[in-house]
Amino acid sequence: MRDDFPVVNRSRCKLLPPRPVQEIACSRCPNTDSIGAAAGRRPPHTVARDFGRRGWRVVDAGKHVCPACIAAEIERRRAPQPESTAMAPKPKDPAPPAPANENAGHASAAASDAIVNLYLLLSDHYDKARKAYAEGWDDDRVAKEAGLSPVLVAERREKDFGPLVKDTTLEDIAAATLALAQEVAGLEGEIDALQRATASAITTCGRLKVSLNALRKVQSRLSAAPAIKAA
Repeated sequence: MRDDFPVVNRSRCKLLPPRPVQEIACSRCPNTDSIGAAAGRRPPHTVARDFGRRGWRVVDAGKHVCPACIAAEIERRRAPQPESTAMAPKPKDPAPPAPANENAGHASAAASDAIVNLYLLLSDHYDKARKAYAEGWDDDRVAKEAGLSPVLVAERREKDFGPLVKDTTLEDIAAATLALAQEVAGLEGEIDALQRATASAITTCGRLKVSLNALRKVQSRLSAAPAIKAA
């Protein structure tokens, strides 16, 4: 996969300094999103996977699509299409009825009840605003409660309710904390070096003062010698 996730410096708020993140941009609108990169540039496939979990459609060609544009695309597809004015083909003769199956009605009713139950569960436990399930719920649990496959649940949720967007608030806080810890460690190292340099300078100054005092004494004795001879 092409690396379409440049590393830039972004700050989540005015109280925190900018930190390195890898950014993705939508090819259809100005929307962008980012993932922390405090430890350095991550492999493209792992970054693509994480953005995909947030609801992005990540493609190799670089024309990524954000969750908002995906939702708008789904709404357009769901909108009723205008009826064609072209002449409709003449309907074929109806096929002869299939042999009666005494279990067919029961199977259809059970399937219909399961789908209805699925939509009720999604309405109750999926938050469209957050694009996430309520605590303790996911596709697997909904599938188990409705008696359907997780694949079908995911398809219906994506189509009629929305994608799953992973909340990375805790990950972002952890990344910011790690970045701050690294900065603190760097400052502590600089302070320690300055303290050692200061201690060395103080020791050197002490030695120079001793030497200066000794030289001054010699200078005093040399200055007093001519006066003694003159007397």
